[in-house]
Amino acid sequence: MPAISVLGIDPGLNKTGYAIVRKEGEGEYILVKSGVFHSKSKNFEDKIFEISGKIEKLIEENFLSLLVIEDIFRGLNIKSALKSAHLKGAIIFLSKKYGLDVKVVAPTEVKITITGYGRADKEQIKRNLRNFIGNLPEDLKEDESDAIAIAISSFFL
Repeated sequence: MPAISVLGIDPGLNKTGYAIVRKEGEGEYILVKSGVFHSKSKNFEDKIFEISGKIEKLIEENFLSLLVIEDIFRGLNIKSALKSAHLKGAIIFLSKKYGLDVKVVAPTEVKITITGYGRADKEQIKRNLRNFIGNLPEDLKEDESDAIAIAISSFFL
């Protein structure tokens, strides 16, 4: 079975987590690259342009099979969720532009996949990532670990 590389995205207008995870064998996952894109822009249109440009560069520079993005959290702030949905749409557009398959996953699906519990907190997710990937950096940022979990969950959903 050939290696499969997945780009996981935890979308946010100020901070967007990303992770490229490669599955090489049965249950063998390798973290290729991960991090957080920070937007320095003031208005949300410029934030979308800035972050989507960085994601486009990731797509261009890596051989990917799939882009998986977490669905927008519909918490208390509807206005913020609607603005984040614009970013999600731009990222989905980019994946289609470059011929990538796209999968949208719910936050609870990711949590269940990684921890077995749909209401797991961020620390539980971060701890459980070691069950899947051995080469995790020690200083994972929150949005970065979320993106890794999103990428891993795509292999199970």
